[in-house]
Amino acid sequence: MKEIEVPKITDGRGNLSFFESERAVPFKIKGVFLINIYNTGEEYKFTNNDYSDFFITPLSGSFLLDDNSAPKKESNTIFLKNANKSLYIESNTDFTLRQFAENTVILILSSKESINFVRKI
Repeated sequence: MKEIEVPKITDGRGNLSFFESERAVPFKIKGVFLINIYNTGEEYKFTNNDYSDFFITPLSGSFLLDDNSAPKKESNTIFLKNANKSLYIESNTDFTLRQFAENTVILILSSKESINFVRKI
């Protein structure tokens, strides 16, 4: 896992964060997914991720991401809250999204067109 700060343009109207396939996002984008969280107690577990890279960005709100593949001795929790800070997750990494702020929206970009190994727990 690697935190990536994406480019941001700021003016009187606000902030605009952006990224491009194979630039800030280190792979060719083939899948785009949104998760809208209304119940802050939900958790989403990504398992058997042996074929897809991910680029995860909070569009609004915040959440914790647990790296379930990291050795237990290491800190394996990352807090994401800014749209200009994203997380690149390589294939073969199991992770869980949890402790969502109210009305959190998450953008997930994938190197594959579909993901079928996500489950709500």
